[in-house]
Amino acid sequence: VSPGDLITFRGMKVGTITKLSLAKDSRIVHVQINIDNKYVKLIRTNSVFWRKIGVQAKLGLFGSSLKISSMDSLLHGGIDFFTPDNAGDIAKANSHFPLVGAPPKDWEKWNPKLEF
Repeated sequence: VSPGDLITFRGMKVGTITKLSLAKDSRIVHVQINIDNKYVKLIRTNSVFWRKIGVQAKLGLFGSSLKISSMDSLLHGGIDFFTPDNAGDIAKANSHFPLVGAPPKDWEKWNPKLEF
């Protein structure tokens, strides 16, 4: 991920990565993001953030699948996020979330009601 990369929710751009910095002990990279004002209510205390994956492949003996994200994801990367069905409270400014390496299992089945 790099400054300028997109933050997306359901594939829609809702913000950008603004800054990367290394923690004082060099064990963590902090990724600062800016979410457009009209979308801040989408981020809940239990939202999950992960790095965008440009190409996903599932290979099996009886079937295979290939998912290709947008051209922008292939070229620039970025971060996706989503919220489980039991959505938490709206996250406050300067909240911290871990950045996981891959989307949670079955995240595409999550269907929270998030009014904004």
